Amino acid sequence: MASFIRKRLVSPLRQFLAQGVSPQRLAWAVSLGVVLATVPVFGLSTLLCLLAISLFRLNPAAVLLVNQLAYPLQFILYLPLIRAGEWLFRQPPLPFNLSQIADFVMNDTLRALGVLGWSTFFALLVWLVFASIGTMLLYLIFRELFKRMLKAKQSVQD
Repeated sequence: MASFIRKRLVSPLRQFLAQGVSPQRLAWAVSLGVVLATVPVFGLSTLLCLLAISLFRLNPAAVLLVNQLAYPLQFILYLPLIRAGEWLFRQPPLPFNLSQIADFVMNDTLRALGVLGWSTFFALLVWLVFASIGTMLLYLIFRELFKRMLKAKQSVQD
């Protein structure tokens, strides 16, 4: 697993820094890529990434790389976000677990959209709150990490 992360994530991020992407810009790209991967609406993540790339002029490869690697977080956080939305907006909990929801969507998509619509909307509102906070926290962490990576690279070259 460590070699996978090093090869597929760390090495490309180092290459972005070597190509002249600033630690700040790379931190924004990575932070948004991770956070947008967790949106509780399946199929929306990549579209949001493309919008962020366009609006903020971010490195497309960095955003999409991190977004694709963080994609499993969408499945992990989907039900907790649904439950948080139900709790916050005082809605009765859906009587489904994640595998039942997946089966429901696969077998009767239109009906599933109707049944899951409000719960997903409330989950999206919860996600928006956490996404704004999470993006800022991740940005601060990644900015410092990338600054250190760049300094380490520069000191090795000297």
